[in-house]
Amino acid sequence: MTGTITDYFISIDGKQIHFVEKPGDLPTIVMIHGRCLSTRMWERQFNSNQLKRHHLIAIDLPGHGLSDHSQNPLVDYSLFGYRDLLLEILSIKKLDRYLLVGHSFGGYIVLETLPYLTGCLGMLIMTNPLVKPIQFELMFKTESLGVINEVYQKDPDRKTLEKYSLLLLHPRQHEIPSFIVEDFARTDPNVHDAILQGMFHSGYKDEIKLINDSKFPVLVVYGDRDQITSSTYLESLTLANWHGSISVIENSGHLMPWEKADVFNELLTSMV
Repeated sequence: MTGTITDYFISIDGKQIHFVEKPGDLPTIVMIHGRCLSTRMWERQFNSNQLKRHHLIAIDLPGHGLSDHSQNPLVDYSLFGYRDLLLEILSIKKLDRYLLVGHSFGGYIVLETLPYLTGCLGMLIMTNPLVKPIQFELMFKTESLGVINEVYQKDPDRKTLEKYSLLLLHPRQHEIPSFIVEDFARTDPNVHDAILQGMFHSGYKDEIKLINDSKFPVLVVYGDRDQITSSTYLESLTLANWHGSISVIENSGHLMPWEKADVFNELLTSMV
């Protein structure tokens, strides 16, 4: 069974949340985008022959894409606000056999749901899991931090935004997919302060412990040409994850689902 891709809105806690969904008779894959991106980053999953029989769901997080901006950003845009939203969505959709996929900041959101999940078949994350105390200086490549800090100011100029967009891609990729810049422009600027404050909040879980205590497989993946995530940090972690080590997608940057869609989609099908 395959179905038509549809998009629609559901009101959750007074906010209109934008969904993209495709029906299928194989287990559901729920995809959570990264910071300043949207459901558009999953286009090559929704249009994939490899995933044509899977039920696919993606959302625009509040403050991103077509979803509403928040009147209470410090709560709704925090790691915990997004975690609670994802748990609410899983409840609304009444999912019982599903794979959770989180890209970049979306990976933190997905990981923070681990203690509360039922019916989950597994989890694939594309991020460097948080430890306590948080170690930003080790988690990210030094040469990328300046651009990242600059672009997350409220009004980055076009040159800074293009430099940041290229950081998401393979270093030899010079053509920027239009959705990266467009999604950044649509993102509520209040997202940046709220996320930062939330990540320094003492209540976040030690995500290494969450992974190692998980009752279902958790796969951590990164691209070998990622210009943002520190592979040294990832490879230093002791993870009892799905493959027993960090999985690498070759010749890919940070935006693996877009750059290496066939390889990424094959990885998804291997987990469900």
